[in-house]
Amino acid sequence: MPRKFSDEKIKEIIYKEVPRLIKENPEIREFLWRFLEGCPYKPIVESRFDKLLEEIKAMRLESEKKWEEWKKEMSQMREESEKRWEENRREIARMREESEKRWEEWKREMVQMREESERKWQEILRRMDEEKKELKEESERKWQEILRRMDEEKK
Repeated sequence: MPRKFSDEKIKEIIYKEVPRLIKENPEIREFLWRFLEGCPYKPIVESRFDKLLEEIKAMRLESEKKWEEWKKEMSQMREESEKRWEENRREIARMREESEKRWEEWKREMVQMREESERKWQEILRRMDEEKKELKEESERKWQEILRRMDEEKK
């Protein structure tokens, strides 16, 4: 029967897949232990197996280390993000407060302008009333003067 894989390819697959299979599948792990018990190269196989287990352990430790580093980075990023959000919220609150102050100041100015305008308008009306009164009095006085002259001329 022709072989589909070279010895090197088979070794590569074994080195790559056996650790995963041992870790994930208890039946395969048990089969390999039973198989190795009867193997004449048991010390060599155990040594290689121990090496594989050490490699798996080292990979797990490295993976855990990377996971912890990632969690730490994510935590720092979250803290920085929360800090920036808080700074933004404070800035928006400050801007809102400043806007409210400007709005209130503008309203005060408008009220003052309206009051000043009303005061000036009232002053103009008062002057007009005074001038009207003066004109009326003068007109009445002149009219009386004309009437008096006319009366004198009749006499």
